[in-house]
Amino acid sequence: MEKKGGYAFDSPTEIRFLILYTLTAAKRPLTNAQMVEVILSNTAVNFFDLQQQIDALSSMGEITSYRSEKGETVFETSEVGNMTIEFFYPKVPPSVREKIEDSLRRLFKQEKIEEQITARIVPAGMDKYMAECTIAADGQTMFHVSMYAGSKDAALAMESCMKRNAEILYKEMMASLAEKMKEK
Repeated sequence: MEKKGGYAFDSPTEIRFLILYTLTAAKRPLTNAQMVEVILSNTAVNFFDLQQQIDALSSMGEITSYRSEKGETVFETSEVGNMTIEFFYPKVPPSVREKIEDSLRRLFKQEKIEEQITARIVPAGMDKYMAECTIAADGQTMFHVSMYAGSKDAALAMESCMKRNAEILYKEMMASLAEKMKEK
């Protein structure tokens, strides 16, 4: 049933199908937060009902959880869960499936961007610090900037700002260099 906020899934069974579909469509494990974000942003499902059904699917052995290399708890469908959703995926409306798949693509794209950008603080002497920011793609450093900050607090603030605005720093630097190259 379509409601404000998206298609409404009220029955526990419908919510279970939605969770199984989301995990299957992801084609890789998802954290609880990722599942919740994707499902709640595309449907009108109650948060507590969603959590209850994640627990139920886990108890029934339809999804499994484990610690990832990053130390996060991630979920994926089990063989039983895969067979269930393979048979029942039509119970998730096509419009909802499409929205879930779009959300997953956006989520993975954003993750890839975030993984390519690193920022850190490094000591530059006794009680002196620098902030560094690097953008890498396919193991190749595309952009690296290191700036003296002075205090650790200033370096932490710069690190945070660099991480949030790395793409802007890169674009502005490239635009400035291109302009200077035209002058010669």
